[in-house]
Formats: sequence, C-alpha cells, structure tokens
Amino acid sequence: APVPCPGAPKTASSKSVLQMGGAREKSGCAMSMRESDGFYCMSDDEWNMRREIARVQAPKQCENKLCCIVKDHWRSWYWYHFEAEWSCVETRVGALGEDGKWMCDLDVIEARSKKTNKPCLVYSFGAKNDFGFEEAIHERLPNCEIFSFDPMLKEKNPSAKSPSFVKFQPWGLGNEDKVVQGAQYFKLDSIMNKLGHGEREVDIFKVDIDGDEYAAFDGGVLGTGAEHKIRTMQIEMHDAQKNGQFMLDLRRAGFLVYHKEANYAEPKNLHEMGFVRVGREFLNSFDDPLASISCT
Repeated sequence: APVPCPGAPKTASSKSVLQMGGAREKSGCAMSMRESDGFYCMSDDEWNMRREIARVQAPKQCENKLCCIVKDHWRSWYWYHFEAEWSCVETRVGALGEDGKWMCDLDVIEARSKKTNKPCLVYSFGAKNDFGFEEAIHERLPNCEIFSFDPMLKEKNPSAKSPSFVKFQPWGLGNEDKVVQGAQYFKLDSIMNKLGHGEREVDIFKVDIDGDEYAAFDGGVLGTGAEHKIRTMQIEMHDAQKNGQFMLDLRRAGFLVYHKEANYAEPKNLHEMGFVRVGREFLNSFDDPLASISCT
C-alpha cells in the first residue's frame, strides 16, 4: 500500500464523504444551488470565481454588437464571437469526429439521478438512422432514459432499428405542431407532454437537424417555457449568418457556452456548440451586458 506523506491529512471514509457532502449542500453551497436552479453545489468562493470569469468574458462575446453583422463578416464569425465561458468536466461521448459530442458534467447528472432515485433523461434529435451517440450515452449513463427523434425515419421502416434501450419516435422538432410533407413536427413542450415528461428536466439535449435548429428553436423551444427544463445542450450549428440572434436568445434563457468546436467538413459554417443552463439569476447577478443586445 502507498505510504502517506508525513503530515498529510487522513482520508475520509466513503461514508463520511457522503455525510460531509450532504451537510455542505445544506449550508456551504446555498448560493450556487439557488442560482443554478439546484444543479451545482459549489462553495461561494468557487461560485464567485466563476461569476467573475463570466462577467469579464460577457462583453467580448458580442463586442460592439459585431456578432449581429454578417454581410461581410460571416466567414469569420466563429473566430470572434461566443467563446467557451463555463468550465465543465468534459467527457467525449461517441465516436471521434462529427458523430461524437463533448458532454458537460456527466458526474453531476449521474449523482443527481442517484440522489433522487429517478432516471436521467436524454433527448437526441436528428438520428439519421445512426444510434452510435445513444449507445455511447447508455454505456456511460446506463440509468438514463434515452429518446431519439427523426421525422424522416418512418416508424415502420425496418431499416430504422434503434437499440432496445432507445425509445425512437418519428417526430421532428419544430416551431409549431404540424405535418410537413408527411413528416410530423412538434414543439418541445408538446413532445414532453406527449411522453409524460412535462414535469421533468431533460439532462442532455442533443440537436443535429441540418440547419433547421434556428426555425425550430424560435417558438418551438425558446419562449415556450420548455427551455427552462433543459440542463445541458449540444447543437451542431449550420449557418453563421443566423448565429447572432440565436446565441443571444439562448443567453437570455440562461445558457452559457462550455464547448466550441469546428466541424472541419465546413468550418466557416458548421460548429459543434455545447451549452449548460446555469440560469438567469446567475447572469443577472452581474448585470449581464448581453441582456440588452438584439440583432433585430
């Protein structure tokens, strides 16, 4: 067995660590629990340090409103706007390259699930008949309920075979409940209600819908109240010319960027972006300058 260094503190038993964690949550992390809507339990010192990092970064995310100017600027949009501003324990889930995603604080999601004795919840939009991401999430978080969606794959299509632990629905994410050319689209709150998830939180919300994310979020997610039920979100963004207002709208809903990665198939337009909903109370605490910016 390794010999401890002289003067090193004794290691707490597993039981005492759990007891300490419970006590800390009740007293030592009330601020972070309140401002993150119950997601993060951090000391006030660490939470205030993160607040200062976000405060300093905020005016640079859309400096002089340049994130809204796309006419001569869109090819370099990702170079200058909305860098990562929140630090997560990031875990690569899925394949290398386009199909994998960098996830945020899976240990926190897992711990909350165990503490509440309720399964975590994953929504994955844009299956494209490839369930590698869902398989990787299941391997890492076997307690999660996983739902995969794609309106282009018909329910009875024998080629659309998801794993047994994935509940597949042939629906798309849209800005209203409607049928378009035979494909069914629903707003997020409609989907959650149809699946019996109206009172739950979506821990992981993965979206890769080939450019339809802008229209789908505008009225289908943002502004419906359902956006406040998403905790972490991974979006492949497809059009730099539409990004400015989209990012500002996500910001107003309490989302911060934790990851930004070029898709090298077309890096000027395609980027993988990761968001975590820390919450508006956190952003309001330092008078977020982005709250008053609009591209319209």
